Amino acid sequence: MKLDGLKRVVTGFENGQAKITSVSPGGRILRPPDERGDNWAVCHWISAHPHHLDDEDLSETWRERLPPPSGSAFRISQFPPAGRPGSSFDFHTTFSVDYFVVLTGKLWLVLEGEEIELSAGDCVVQRGVPHRWENRSDEPCVAASVMIAAQDRSQPS
Repeated sequence: MKLDGLKRVVTGFENGQAKITSVSPGGRILRPPDERGDNWAVCHWISAHPHHLDDEDLSETWRERLPPPSGSAFRISQFPPAGRPGSSFDFHTTFSVDYFVVLTGKLWLVLEGEEIELSAGDCVVQRGVPHRWENRSDEPCVAASVMIAAQDRSQPS
């Protein structure tokens, strides 16, 4: 699976009928590899919840790594094979609940005291803990994730 071939389909209503309201080629929403080799496509983002179903689609303007406060983001990411830029990341913590599924290849979820190998179809619910992703294989890994902004543990509920 190559990110540059993605198609993004958005549905909505026109004149009271369910319709496909837009189809975007992957190149319009693809974020090119950064200095670390990180390569991802923004499929959709929401600035706040609850979201009104008729709100304007601003996905093509969003370029941040994390969803906005009270928002969410849907992304497809590609992790290059082992040894290439972007195949491994430093430990980081996101203030979000992330629903993450491996689509192709293998990826390792590494926590401070343990790790697990993930293969196509495996999913992770990542709940704001320090973690990193590593592709230790010889093949690229492609994964999809939905990140939902969450309150920082240091903030009162």
